[in-house]
Amino acid sequence: MLKLNIQKDFSIKLLLIFATIFLLSGCSSTKNEPNYPQWYTKIHKDSPIYLHGLGESSSKKGAIAIALNEIASKITVSIESSYSSTTNVSGKNYNKSIQKTIKNSIKKIEFTNYKVLKEVVLSNNTYAVLVQVDRLDLAHSLEIKIADEIKSANTKLNSKFNNFTLKLKTMAKIQNSIPSIKSNIFILGTLDEMMDIKKYLSSINQINKKINKIKNMTTMSITNTTTSQNDYTKVLSSIITQKGFSVVKDNPDLHITVDTKEQEISSMGNKIIKANVEITIFNKSKTKVIGTKKFVTGGKSRANFSQAHEFSTRNFKDKILKENILSDILGI
Repeated sequence: MLKLNIQKDFSIKLLLIFATIFLLSGCSSTKNEPNYPQWYTKIHKDSPIYLHGLGESSSKKGAIAIALNEIASKITVSIESSYSSTTNVSGKNYNKSIQKTIKNSIKKIEFTNYKVLKEVVLSNNTYAVLVQVDRLDLAHSLEIKIADEIKSANTKLNSKFNNFTLKLKTMAKIQNSIPSIKSNIFILGTLDEMMDIKKYLSSINQINKKINKIKNMTTMSITNTTTSQNDYTKVLSSIITQKGFSVVKDNPDLHITVDTKEQEISSMGNKIIKANVEITIFNKSKTKVIGTKKFVTGGKSRANFSQAHEFSTRNFKDKILKENILSDILGI
Protein backbone atom coordinates (compact mmCIF):
# COMPACT_ATOMS: atom_id res chain seq x y z
CA MET A 1 0.00 0.00 0.00
CA LEU A 2 2.86 2.34 0.90
CA LYS A 3 4.55 1.53 -2.38
CA LEU A 4 1.43 2.50 -4.34
CA ASN A 5 1.17 5.85 -2.52
CA ILE A 6 4.83 6.62 -3.29
CA GLN A 7 4.28 5.87 -6.99
CA LYS A 8 1.15 8.00 -6.98
CA ASP A 9 2.98 10.94 -5.36
CA PHE A 10 5.82 10.58 -7.84
CA SER A 11 3.37 10.65 -10.80
CA ILE A 12 1.69 13.78 -9.45
CA LYS A 13 5.08 15.47 -9.05
CA LEU A 14 5.98 14.59 -12.66
CA LEU A 15 2.70 16.04 -13.90
CA LEU A 16 3.32 19.23 -11.93
CA ILE A 17 6.85 19.52 -13.37
CA PHE A 18 5.61 19.07 -16.96
CA ALA A 19 2.74 21.52 -16.38
CA THR A 20 5.21 24.11 -15.02
CA ILE A 21 7.54 23.65 -18.01
CA PHE A 22 4.61 23.99 -20.41
CA LEU A 23 3.37 27.18 -18.75
CA LEU A 24 6.85 28.69 -18.69
CA SER A 25 7.46 27.85 -22.37
CA GLY A 26 4.07 29.29 -23.23
CA CYS A 27 4.86 32.51 -21.41
CA SER A 28 8.27 32.62 -23.06
CA SER A 29 6.86 32.24 -26.58
CA THR A 30 4.24 34.89 -25.84
CA LYS A 31 6.95 37.18 -24.55
CA ASN A 32 9.07 36.70 -27.70
CA GLU A 33 6.11 37.10 -30.06
CA PRO A 34 6.21 40.65 -31.52
CA ASN A 35 3.26 42.83 -30.68
CA TYR A 36 1.96 43.70 -34.16
CA PRO A 37 -0.10 46.87 -34.49
CA GLN A 38 -3.65 46.59 -35.80
CA TRP A 39 -2.79 48.17 -39.16
CA TYR A 40 -0.27 45.39 -39.85
CA THR A 41 -2.70 42.53 -39.22
CA LYS A 42 -5.68 43.92 -41.15
CA ILE A 43 -6.26 43.45 -44.88
CA HIS A 44 -5.52 46.56 -46.95
CA LYS A 45 -7.69 46.57 -50.05
CA ASP A 46 -6.13 47.83 -53.27
CA SER A 47 -7.98 50.29 -55.50
CA PRO A 48 -7.77 51.48 -59.12
CA ILE A 49 -5.41 54.18 -57.81
CA TYR A 50 -3.35 52.59 -55.03
CA LEU A 51 -1.56 49.30 -54.36
CA HIS A 52 -0.46 48.27 -50.86
CA GLY A 53 2.19 45.98 -49.44
CA LEU A 54 3.33 44.91 -45.98
CA GLY A 55 6.88 44.04 -45.01
CA GLU A 56 8.84 42.99 -41.95
CA SER A 57 12.62 42.76 -41.68
CA SER A 58 15.59 43.47 -39.48
CA SER A 59 15.96 46.87 -41.18
CA LYS A 60 13.54 49.46 -42.49
CA LYS A 61 15.08 49.23 -45.96
CA GLY A 62 14.62 45.46 -45.96
CA ALA A 63 11.00 45.76 -44.81
CA ILE A 64 10.25 48.24 -47.62
CA ALA A 65 11.86 45.90 -50.17
CA ILE A 66 9.63 43.02 -48.98
CA ALA A 67 6.53 45.24 -49.15
CA LEU A 68 7.38 46.35 -52.72
CA ASN A 69 7.99 42.72 -53.68
CA GLU A 70 4.49 41.92 -52.43
CA ILE A 71 3.11 44.67 -54.66
CA ALA A 72 5.07 43.31 -57.63
CA SER A 73 3.59 39.85 -56.97
CA LYS A 74 0.09 41.35 -56.98
CA ILE A 75 0.76 42.92 -60.39
CA THR A 76 1.95 39.54 -61.75
CA VAL A 77 -1.19 37.78 -60.50
CA SER A 78 -3.41 40.53 -61.95
CA ILE A 79 -1.77 40.21 -65.37
CA GLU A 80 -2.20 36.45 -65.47
CA SER A 81 -5.86 36.64 -64.40
CA SER A 82 -6.63 39.52 -66.79
CA TYR A 83 -5.02 38.24 -69.99
CA SER A 84 -4.36 34.50 -69.86
CA SER A 85 -8.01 33.57 -70.50
CA THR A 86 -9.04 36.41 -72.81
CA THR A 87 -9.70 36.04 -76.53
CA ASN A 88 -9.57 39.69 -77.59
CA VAL A 89 -6.73 41.35 -79.53
CA SER A 90 -4.72 41.81 -76.35
CA GLY A 91 -5.23 38.19 -75.39
CA LYS A 92 -3.92 36.95 -78.72
CA ASN A 93 -0.65 38.74 -78.03
CA TYR A 94 -0.42 37.20 -74.56
CA ASN A 95 0.95 33.68 -74.47
CA LYS A 96 3.04 31.38 -72.29
CA SER A 97 6.30 32.46 -73.92
CA ILE A 98 5.81 36.02 -72.69
CA GLN A 99 4.84 35.14 -69.10
CA LYS A 100 8.46 34.65 -68.03
CA THR A 101 9.47 37.92 -69.71
CA ILE A 102 6.67 39.72 -67.86
CA LYS A 103 7.91 38.42 -64.50
CA ASN A 104 11.44 39.58 -65.31
CA SER A 105 10.14 43.00 -66.38
CA ILE A 106 8.19 43.39 -63.13
CA LYS A 107 11.36 42.63 -61.17
CA LYS A 108 13.06 45.52 -62.99
CA ILE A 109 10.33 48.06 -62.16
CA GLU A 110 11.69 50.90 -60.05
CA PHE A 111 9.03 51.85 -57.51
CA THR A 112 10.37 55.36 -57.04
CA ASN A 113 6.93 56.75 -56.23
CA TYR A 114 6.19 54.60 -53.17
CA LYS A 115 5.12 56.03 -49.79
CA VAL A 116 5.60 54.51 -46.36
CA LEU A 117 2.19 55.04 -44.76
CA LYS A 118 2.91 53.26 -41.49
CA GLU A 119 6.07 52.03 -39.75
CA VAL A 120 6.92 50.62 -36.38
CA VAL A 121 9.80 48.98 -34.52
CA LEU A 122 8.39 45.78 -33.02
CA SER A 123 9.21 44.32 -29.62
CA ASN A 124 11.70 41.89 -31.20
CA ASN A 125 13.58 44.88 -32.72
CA THR A 126 12.39 44.22 -36.28
CA TYR A 127 10.80 46.82 -38.55
CA ALA A 128 7.27 46.55 -39.95
CA VAL A 129 5.98 48.86 -42.69
CA LEU A 130 2.88 49.52 -44.76
CA VAL A 131 3.83 50.81 -48.22
CA GLN A 132 1.60 52.42 -50.83
CA VAL A 133 2.27 52.80 -54.58
CA ASP A 134 0.34 55.15 -56.87
CA ARG A 135 -0.45 52.77 -59.73
CA LEU A 136 -1.50 55.53 -62.16
CA ASP A 137 1.72 57.45 -61.57
CA LEU A 138 3.68 54.24 -62.15
CA ALA A 139 1.62 53.54 -65.28
CA HIS A 140 2.37 57.01 -66.64
CA SER A 141 6.13 56.50 -66.26
CA LEU A 142 5.89 53.10 -67.94
CA GLU A 143 3.81 54.48 -70.81
CA ILE A 144 6.45 57.13 -71.54
CA LYS A 145 9.12 54.42 -71.62
CA ILE A 146 7.07 52.23 -74.00
CA ALA A 147 6.34 55.13 -76.36
CA ASP A 148 10.03 56.11 -76.45
CA GLU A 149 11.13 52.53 -77.21
CA ILE A 150 8.60 52.15 -80.04
CA LYS A 151 9.60 55.51 -81.53
CA SER A 152 13.31 54.61 -81.31
CA ALA A 153 12.69 51.23 -83.01
CA ASN A 154 10.83 52.85 -85.91
CA THR A 155 13.49 55.53 -86.32
CA LYS A 156 16.24 52.91 -86.54
CA LEU A 157 14.29 50.78 -89.01
CA ASN A 158 13.73 53.79 -91.29
CA SER A 159 17.39 54.81 -91.21
CA LYS A 160 19.77 54.29 -94.12
CA PHE A 161 22.69 51.99 -93.37
CA ASN A 162 25.95 52.15 -95.27
CA ASN A 163 27.06 49.00 -93.48
CA PHE A 164 24.84 46.02 -94.35
CA THR A 165 25.95 44.04 -91.30
CA LEU A 166 25.07 46.97 -89.03
CA LYS A 167 21.58 46.98 -90.55
CA LEU A 168 21.10 43.28 -89.81
CA LYS A 169 22.47 43.60 -86.28
CA THR A 170 20.23 46.62 -85.61
CA MET A 171 17.18 44.66 -86.75
CA ALA A 172 18.16 41.72 -84.55
CA LYS A 173 18.61 44.01 -81.56
CA ILE A 174 15.18 45.56 -82.10
CA GLN A 175 13.53 42.17 -82.51
CA ASN A 176 15.20 40.89 -79.34
CA SER A 177 13.82 43.87 -77.42
CA ILE A 178 10.22 43.31 -78.56
CA PRO A 179 9.29 40.70 -75.89
CA SER A 180 10.41 43.12 -73.16
CA ILE A 181 8.43 46.02 -74.68
CA LYS A 182 5.38 43.79 -75.08
CA SER A 183 5.57 42.63 -71.46
CA ASN A 184 5.70 46.25 -70.29
CA ILE A 185 2.56 46.91 -72.35
CA PHE A 186 0.69 44.21 -70.42
CA ILE A 187 2.00 45.61 -67.14
CA LEU A 188 0.74 49.03 -68.22
CA GLY A 189 -2.72 47.62 -68.95
CA THR A 190 -2.87 46.07 -65.49
CA LEU A 191 -1.75 49.21 -63.68
CA ASP A 192 -4.19 51.45 -65.54
CA GLU A 193 -7.37 49.48 -66.14
CA MET A 194 -8.79 52.28 -68.31
CA MET A 195 -5.78 52.20 -70.64
CA ASP A 196 -6.35 50.88 -74.17
CA ILE A 197 -3.15 48.94 -74.82
CA LYS A 198 -4.25 47.72 -78.27
CA LYS A 199 -2.62 50.72 -79.96
CA TYR A 200 0.76 49.83 -78.49
CA LEU A 201 0.41 46.14 -79.33
CA SER A 202 -0.54 47.18 -82.87
CA SER A 203 2.62 49.30 -83.10
CA ILE A 204 4.71 46.30 -82.03
CA ASN A 205 3.03 44.15 -84.67
CA GLN A 206 3.85 46.77 -87.32
CA ILE A 207 7.50 46.81 -86.26
CA ASN A 208 7.60 43.02 -86.57
CA LYS A 209 6.07 43.23 -90.04
CA LYS A 210 8.68 45.81 -91.12
CA ILE A 211 11.52 43.62 -89.90
CA ASN A 212 10.12 40.51 -91.58
CA LYS A 213 9.70 42.43 -94.84
CA ILE A 214 13.30 43.67 -94.74
CA LYS A 215 14.47 40.14 -93.97
CA ASN A 216 12.52 38.66 -96.85
CA MET A 217 13.96 41.23 -99.24
CA THR A 218 17.51 40.43 -98.09
CA THR A 219 18.98 37.75 -100.35
CA MET A 220 21.96 35.48 -99.75
CA SER A 221 23.77 32.85 -101.79
CA ILE A 222 25.48 29.85 -100.20
CA THR A 223 28.22 27.93 -101.95
CA ASN A 224 30.52 25.09 -100.96
CA THR A 225 34.18 25.80 -101.78
CA THR A 226 35.37 22.20 -101.24
CA THR A 227 34.76 18.83 -102.84
CA SER A 228 33.18 17.66 -99.57
CA GLN A 229 29.54 16.62 -99.56
CA ASN A 230 27.24 19.65 -99.79
CA ASP A 231 25.00 18.63 -96.86
CA TYR A 232 26.54 21.39 -94.75
CA THR A 233 25.44 24.10 -97.20
CA LYS A 234 21.93 22.62 -97.28
CA VAL A 235 21.75 22.75 -93.49
CA LEU A 236 23.00 26.35 -93.43
CA SER A 237 20.54 27.32 -96.15
CA SER A 238 17.69 25.82 -94.12
CA ILE A 239 18.71 27.76 -90.99
CA ILE A 240 18.93 31.07 -92.86
CA THR A 241 15.55 30.50 -94.54
CA GLN A 242 13.93 29.73 -91.18
CA LYS A 243 15.25 33.05 -89.90
CA GLY A 244 13.20 34.78 -92.61
CA PHE A 245 15.84 35.52 -95.26
CA SER A 246 15.81 34.46 -98.90
CA VAL A 247 18.48 32.15 -100.33
CA VAL A 248 19.11 32.69 -104.06
CA LYS A 249 21.68 31.72 -106.67
CA ASP A 250 22.03 34.96 -108.63
CA ASN A 251 22.74 38.57 -107.63
CA PRO A 252 22.48 38.19 -103.83
CA ASP A 253 22.99 40.95 -101.27
CA LEU A 254 25.48 38.72 -99.46
CA HIS A 255 27.66 35.80 -100.48
CA ILE A 256 28.29 32.98 -98.00
CA THR A 257 30.92 30.31 -98.56
CA VAL A 258 31.25 27.10 -96.57
CA ASP A 259 34.71 25.50 -96.59
CA THR A 260 34.54 22.02 -95.07
CA LYS A 261 37.46 19.61 -94.81
CA GLU A 262 36.43 16.17 -93.58
CA GLN A 263 38.73 13.54 -92.18
CA GLU A 264 37.73 9.88 -91.83
CA ILE A 265 39.06 8.06 -88.77
CA SER A 266 38.59 4.44 -87.68
CA SER A 267 39.03 3.86 -83.95
CA MET A 268 37.95 1.03 -81.64
CA GLY A 269 35.28 -0.15 -84.03
CA ASN A 270 33.91 3.39 -84.62
CA LYS A 271 33.75 5.24 -87.91
CA ILE A 272 34.51 8.87 -87.11
CA ILE A 273 34.15 12.03 -89.21
CA LYS A 274 36.12 15.09 -88.10
CA ALA A 275 35.09 18.20 -90.01
CA ASN A 276 37.01 21.52 -89.98
CA VAL A 277 34.53 24.20 -91.04
CA GLU A 278 35.06 27.82 -92.10
CA ILE A 279 32.07 30.05 -92.89
CA THR A 280 32.87 33.33 -94.64
CA ILE A 281 30.48 36.21 -95.43
CA PHE A 282 31.22 38.52 -98.39
CA ASN A 283 29.53 41.77 -99.46
CA LYS A 284 27.39 42.10 -102.59
CA SER A 285 30.33 42.67 -104.92
CA LYS A 286 32.32 39.93 -103.18
CA THR A 287 35.21 42.37 -102.66
CA LYS A 288 35.06 42.58 -98.86
CA VAL A 289 34.86 39.98 -96.10
CA ILE A 290 32.13 40.96 -93.65
CA GLY A 291 32.72 38.15 -91.20
CA THR A 292 34.28 34.72 -90.82
CA LYS A 293 34.10 31.85 -88.34
CA LYS A 294 36.15 28.67 -88.00
CA PHE A 295 35.07 25.70 -85.89
CA VAL A 296 35.27 21.92 -85.68
CA THR A 297 32.37 19.48 -85.75
CA GLY A 298 32.00 15.79 -86.41
CA GLY A 299 30.15 12.57 -85.79
CA LYS A 300 30.74 8.88 -85.20
CA SER A 301 28.95 5.65 -86.04
CA ARG A 302 29.40 1.96 -85.38
CA ALA A 303 27.97 1.25 -88.84
CA ASN A 304 29.79 3.27 -91.53
CA PHE A 305 31.27 6.65 -92.53
CA SER A 306 28.09 7.65 -94.36
CA GLN A 307 26.13 7.56 -91.10
CA ALA A 308 28.98 9.32 -89.28
CA HIS A 309 28.77 12.11 -91.87
CA GLU A 310 25.03 12.38 -91.27
CA PHE A 311 25.64 12.80 -87.54
CA SER A 312 28.33 15.37 -88.33
CA THR A 313 25.86 17.53 -90.28
CA ARG A 314 23.38 17.31 -87.40
CA ASN A 315 26.06 18.44 -84.97
CA PHE A 316 26.98 21.20 -87.44
CA LYS A 317 23.40 22.52 -87.21
CA ASP A 318 23.29 22.24 -83.41
CA LYS A 319 26.59 24.11 -83.06
CA ILE A 320 25.43 27.00 -85.27
CA LEU A 321 22.18 27.40 -83.35
CA LYS A 322 23.43 26.86 -79.79
CA GLU A 323 26.54 29.02 -80.17
CA ASN A 324 24.76 31.78 -82.16
CA ILE A 325 27.44 31.64 -84.84
CA LEU A 326 25.38 33.50 -87.47
CA SER A 327 24.54 36.18 -84.91
CA ASP A 328 28.22 36.69 -84.13
CA ILE A 329 29.41 37.03 -87.72
CA LEU A 330 26.32 38.44 -89.42
CA GLY A 331 23.90 39.69 -86.82
CA ILE A 332 21.06 37.30 -87.65
